[in-house]
Amino acid sequence: MKKGFTLIELLISVGLLAIFLVVLSQVLYTVLDAHISAISVSVLEQDARYIISRMHYDTTLANYTYVNPNLSRLGMRLNGPDTQITDFSISQIESTTKINFTLTAGGQSRSYQTTIGIR
Repeated sequence: MKKGFTLIELLISVGLLAIFLVVLSQVLYTVLDAHISAISVSVLEQDARYIISRMHYDTTLANYTYVNPNLSRLGMRLNGPDTQITDFSISQIESTTKINFTLTAGGQSRSYQTTIGIR
């Protein structure tokens, strides 16, 4: 009796290994895609918090408000290297300032609105 594997046994084992690798690669792709999406959302949220806190600080200290949506030109950098500010608007109603803007980074886009009361 010869010891070893037959051709059919080898084909079955290679086929099972191929199926296992395809399933494993799909799971890995899904996990990496979710991770990239979570990072993009996190960067947007951090940039939004920074912009809102910076505007609140500037508006409470200034007699007037000058806002330039290109913060990198002013020497300030956002967390995401590809973060873009669009649809930026400021409106003032008596002693309250309303700020609207949209951030886009990494294929994610979020709109933000905040109101700052000036004392």
